[in-house]
Amino acid sequence: MENLNNLFVPSEIATKLKEIGFNEPCFGYLDNNDKFKFFADLKNCNTNSEFGFYPTVPTYEQVKLWFMENHLIFITVNCEKWLHEFRGEVETSNKLYVTEIFNDYNEAFNASINAAIPFINNDNN
Repeated sequence: MENLNNLFVPSEIATKLKEIGFNEPCFGYLDNNDKFKFFADLKNCNTNSEFGFYPTVPTYEQVKLWFMENHLIFITVNCEKWLHEFRGEVETSNKLYVTEIFNDYNEAFNASINAAIPFINNDNN
């Protein structure tokens, strides 16, 4: 892992999550170069950074737990072929959505999060 950016969802997904009610404490934000910067203390994800309007971003694990605890939506990423084929799954009490295969773990996770969002918007869970 080159840097900490891989632990945090991209700003586009963070924005979508905020629109559907995600407001958990976040460790930091992405600056104008999309580099992660830590807050001096935890801030809710719907607040601005202390240096202007940069998107606050949660970790992938925070997002996974939020979907599970608040909406009973389970997100998993499976390795289909050793370290170069990943497939995401979104599961509710009555539906299972499986993403296409990605060569990157985070891309599969992002696809899973994007697939889970409509379940909340449409009350399909």
